[in-house]
Amino acid sequence: MKKTISILSLLLFSIASMAQGVQFFEGTWAEVKAEAKKQNKYIFMDAYTTWCGPCKMLKKKVFPEKIVGDVMNENFISVAIDMEKGEGIELAKKFEVRAYPTLLFFNADGQLVDRVVGAMNAQKFAEMAKASLNPENQLLTLKNRVYNTDNPSKEDLQSYINKTYQAYSPDTEMLKKWLAKLSDEDFKDEEVIALIISASYTSDIHSGLLTYLPKLKTEQKEIDKAIESLGFNTIRPAIRNNVSEAEFEKQIEAIEKALPTKAATTTINNARPSFYLRKKNYAKVNNAVDQLVGTLDDNNKISRALNSYAWKYYENDVEAKYMKKALSWINRSVMLDANYANVDTQAHIYQALGKTDKAIDAAQKAINLGKEAGQDVSETEDYLQKISKNN
Repeated sequence: MKKTISILSLLLFSIASMAQGVQFFEGTWAEVKAEAKKQNKYIFMDAYTTWCGPCKMLKKKVFPEKIVGDVMNENFISVAIDMEKGEGIELAKKFEVRAYPTLLFFNADGQLVDRVVGAMNAQKFAEMAKASLNPENQLLTLKNRVYNTDNPSKEDLQSYINKTYQAYSPDTEMLKKWLAKLSDEDFKDEEVIALIISASYTSDIHSGLLTYLPKLKTEQKEIDKAIESLGFNTIRPAIRNNVSEAEFEKQIEAIEKALPTKAATTTINNARPSFYLRKKNYAKVNNAVDQLVGTLDDNNKISRALNSYAWKYYENDVEAKYMKKALSWINRSVMLDANYANVDTQAHIYQALGKTDKAIDAAQKAINLGKEAGQDVSETEDYLQKISKNN
């Protein structure tokens, strides 16, 4: 009898432990809103995709934590929706979800009031969720405050702009208004510096930031990185939208005129391989990648770039003459810095070229390197087993 009671106690304890984390509602978006209305709670939506690493981290390490569950279960109806399946596709469009994970917060009436993009640890997640319950901290409130005022204060603009970058929803109009209010003394302020640098990572050369970045009292390398970001954010849409080569070159010219020579060269050299990959013009990709690595002065950067484009050739299943080019890239990458990632790529490319014995050797080497570094090597182990069977 005592044994039965003991087992039952353990079972109940196990169930209670499992319930400590976030309890997610199962149902349609309409049902979620109805339940929130019924319980007079906010709604939290975890907008995720299956391929998103940070999304998986939240699910595995953050949502199960008691500190998070305590906040979420008391105040929210929580729902997790794959943005690439079912009604998630339309919800992603409706709520302009462009990065993952996007964390959306709605009031009990189903009105979107706040959003944050990115993963964080359990403590910060709990603090962020609590803050979203206060209308004064919500993106919607901050936006209404600056848009419904003829001359919003520098402080209100800064609060709103800061929130837009946390939400991955930049507002160029209000950014320019805020920048225009800054004094020379402001460019020494750490919060102002951090916000301008952060803004550059999601803004382009038309945002007005180029005028202000050189004024920041911070390290030059940080400013240079921000300027390069403005350039790449300008050319990125052309790559993503697969524009004509003529239109792409127009964007290149705009970047050359706007940015300092070094930043423009770095931006363009990084953009060309990606653009020609989208066009499947592998002859031009070859030249662009060789030009890119020729300008890099750090062996680790060279190794990573070569590995990246070699793997993209493998993914695109290019014809043999281009796969041989990928092999030359990956062999150089491994020579510069042998690691799990690039030796794994090397194994795949050897196999694509019919060099199975070399592929097997490389796969085993990759596994050994990965284990030494404490990495998950299960995919390579599966791959090794597969190609060994076919040998």
